[in-house]
Formats: sequence, structure tokens, C-alpha cells
Amino acid sequence: MKNSFEVFDTETRVWDSLSASDQGEEMSISKKTVSIDGKFHVVTDEEVLAYDPKQGKWDMVGRGMRGLTISDDYCVIGNVLYSVYEGVFKWYDTETRTWRDLQGLVGLPKITRHREFIRLGYYGGKMVVFWVHVIWPYYKKIWCAEISLERRPDTSEIWGKVEWFDELHKTKIFYHVEKVLSTTL
Repeated sequence: MKNSFEVFDTETRVWDSLSASDQGEEMSISKKTVSIDGKFHVVTDEEVLAYDPKQGKWDMVGRGMRGLTISDDYCVIGNVLYSVYEGVFKWYDTETRTWRDLQGLVGLPKITRHREFIRLGYYGGKMVVFWVHVIWPYYKKIWCAEISLERRPDTSEIWGKVEWFDELHKTKIFYHVEKVLSTTL
């Protein structure tokens, strides 16, 4: 089935097929998905849909979150979607359905689109940022930063504080970083 998902219900132990076309029309789904507030969000060619497994239905989130399609540089921490594009860190406000700038980040080196790779991840309640700096034609440097996050209740802003950053590894030019995963043992 085109644009469908298989969902496993852990209580009934049954697989069920879901289709975004259950919204009434066929739409193209990108590979971008994210889970926020217990809902499975998918980016379509027009907007973002959210599947609520408790209610068993799709809701239209709107076009605002589609900024997620700009890059692969995003993660969810504490039910907040974060993204970075051309060195600008943002978070998605689900109440106003708009992207807002992440404040702070004093001391973080400028990370621009001229880097080969930028990825965000979750690590113990904090954001980790990985980026690759290419020293052409010789080698690549893989860098990492750890950022603590604080939501300010008086302004509804989120502030990031750079805990540390450093070069992690130097590698040959022909290696390519594909994906960043965080695991807990």
C-alpha cells in the first residue's frame, strides 16, 4: 500500500496497517517522521499529519512544521522538536505552531551549511550536536558539542547553554558520516 505504515499494538500484540490517505485524499509522504506528545508526525507534500494512536486517527498539524523537510538536522528532546539550518538553531512551538530561535549558545563555533554534515541528537536530557569540518583535500574533523536546555517560563523561550565542545576524531577525506544514534545501556 502506497504511503502506509505498520503499527504494532503492544497490548493486543497485533500489527495494523495505517495509511495517510485515510485523510480522504492520496498524498505523498516524505521520509521525515518524528514523535512528539505521543503522536507520530509525518511530513507530506502539502503539510504535516499527526497520528494519535490512543484515538486511532490522523490530525492535520498544518504547514508550519514543514520546515523539518529543509534538512536532516533535527531531534526531539522533552517533546520539543529542535532543528538547525545554516547554523541557526530553532525549536518548534506546538502551541503557536511556529518555529522559534533557540536563545543562548554562547561559545559555540559557527556551524554553517559549508560543513558536510550536521546532526542533532538526544543525550541524557541534553542536545548533542555533531558536525564534520572538511579540510580539503586531506582529511575531515568530526566535532561534537553538548548543550543543556532550559525553558524560561516568564518568556516561553528556550535557552541553550554550551556545556562543552571538542574535536572527536580526524579521519580520511573519503569517509562519510551517515547517521548519529544515541543508545542507553
